[in-house]
Amino acid sequence: MYVPETTIVYANEKQRELFIVREGTVQIFHVKNADPLAELIQGDYFGDYELLFGTAHLVAAKTGYGFVETLAGGGAPADPPPPPP
Repeated sequence: MYVPETTIVYANEKQRELFIVREGTVQIFHVKNADPLAELIQGDYFGDYELLFGTAHLVAAKTGYGFVETLAGGGAPADPPPPPP
């Protein structure tokens, strides 16, 4: 649960989690723009690309003016398979 006007992830932060908005709204911001690029609602998700490819977030995600509940999951990348004999 996130309180109003809280940053969930920062731009350029390397975080390996997928977030699903369960309740409330999440605003997506670019570091060079004060206006939100998008607003995510219940059922929307973010962090999928960063989770799969291990990259840093290109945008910041912040809560709006209300409380936000997310489901989050992630983890370390799987080990690569061993080379063939």
